[in-house]
Amino acid sequence: MLRSNKAIAISGCLLHQSLMAANCATEPAAIKGVIEWTFKNKIGMIPWSCPETLAIGLPRETKGIERYRKTNLIEVCDSIAINFSKYLEIQINGGIDIIGIVGVSFSPACSARRQAYHSNEQGLFIQALIKRIEHLNIPIIDIHRKKFTEDIKASLEILIKKEPVTTKATTGPV
Repeated sequence: MLRSNKAIAISGCLLHQSLMAANCATEPAAIKGVIEWTFKNKIGMIPWSCPETLAIGLPRETKGIERYRKTNLIEVCDSIAINFSKYLEIQINGGIDIIGIVGVSFSPACSARRQAYHSNEQGLFIQALIKRIEHLNIPIIDIHRKKFTEDIKASLEILIKKEPVTTKATTGPV
């Protein structure tokens, strides 16, 4: 059997940089370190839809979490989290090992642990998702899109180490 039956849930913008706000993309297409790491480790990727794109469209300027709270982003995040959590549970019940959730540092929706001016606040989507999957005990990490490929791979390595996991944001090299 060729399947590894392992996967990570991942922010859509890490696989499609055109979803990023203006001046935030660091690669022309996808984050190279993520793609290389998943191929090397035979780990699939389950992207979620970009909440910020669904809330306000493209192109968009950068705006912090406080400004997004004044849009419909909270409702959009809740809606995506409901469906995505069901999708993850279907896969888990079907034998897929979801080894982690990979967010994006500083994202108002998808950060696992850090905002530009709120260092310990998770993004609105991650908050909504955790409410629905906390019982699954899947670790959550952030990728800092501006880091070097090796730093990104080191962050992802946390997910394949055999250590106790928690649904709370995991800290690692950023």
